[in-house]
Amino acid sequence: MSYAIIRNEKLTRAESYGAYVHNDRKAKNHSNKDIDTTRTHLNFYCKENETTYIREFDRMKKEYDLQGNLRKNSIIMCQMMITSDNEFFKKIGLEETKRYFRESYKFVCNYKNLGERNIISAAVHLDETTPHMHLTFIPVIHTKDEQGNTIDKICARDFWRGRDSYRKLQNDFHKYVTSKGFDLERGLPVEETGAKHYKIEDLKKITNFENTYSELGLKQSKMWKSGTLCITIAANIAKTAIVTFDACFPDSVVGFKANNKTNNIFIHYWFSFFQAILEAQAPESAQKNINLKILSELKIIVPPIEQQNEFVAFVEQTDKSKLEVQKSLEKLELLKKALMQKYFG
Repeated sequence: MSYAIIRNEKLTRAESYGAYVHNDRKAKNHSNKDIDTTRTHLNFYCKENETTYIREFDRMKKEYDLQGNLRKNSIIMCQMMITSDNEFFKKIGLEETKRYFRESYKFVCNYKNLGERNIISAAVHLDETTPHMHLTFIPVIHTKDEQGNTIDKICARDFWRGRDSYRKLQNDFHKYVTSKGFDLERGLPVEETGAKHYKIEDLKKITNFENTYSELGLKQSKMWKSGTLCITIAANIAKTAIVTFDACFPDSVVGFKANNKTNNIFIHYWFSFFQAILEAQAPESAQKNINLKILSELKIIVPPIEQQNEFVAFVEQTDKSKLEVQKSLEKLELLKKALMQKYFG
């Protein structure tokens, strides 16, 4: 079964430039190897921006008299990524794929009374491995100022107020697209799967897949649920990953499901720590391999679930910091190329 996927990330003024370059295909040499330039002409907009995201933002802020105390590093816009998986899009065909994204666009326009005018751009990419839409908007809330006057205010914090704000987004989106005739599932809650909230670029990578089983193959295999921890037992010993969609594995991969005493992400990092040891101890014939007996005999230190969750939160924060540093480096590289083009192009 395929899933209705919608994710959001917040962008500062500096970050919005990179989103614009990617979404509008402004780079001459794409670093994203998934982009097939022979198919770029198939891309389309549900709403097309006339200029860069920053200029559109400045124009809209002035034209619509949008209020808000914005600093240099403030969140000025958000970007949603809407998709599913290749199996779903291949099944429904091109015209229904287009309708899926147009209906998704309508959903966001009406979500929290946002309004279409506050959407900067909605670009649908059909030139990558999995079709998806990047929808960029200004997080505007309708409120009152200190004098009681009705105003429109830019405030990502209040737009996404509440710890369950993203869950509500996903619930409402799933309800909407299924009401429009799309046969999609809502993913399991994070408490059940232990899944991480991935950044948009990471999500695009882990929802891509090429090969599927036939009906006969499915009958002979086990379908693992989204959130399952995968462990390789042949060739690349004890490499792990967490799937974000229902999937079948070959014999060289086994699945691990956490119980109420373990967190999948904690176990994932435990394996990464011991991976080299397990690989060194693996028996080797034509290729190295381990089996379920070896895995079942592993002794794992299992701290209280609260400590595991605390560890996972720390890791996620560290990953976020690393990602921000990487994005800063990429922006500097983009700036360097832009200046080189300006002065020497």
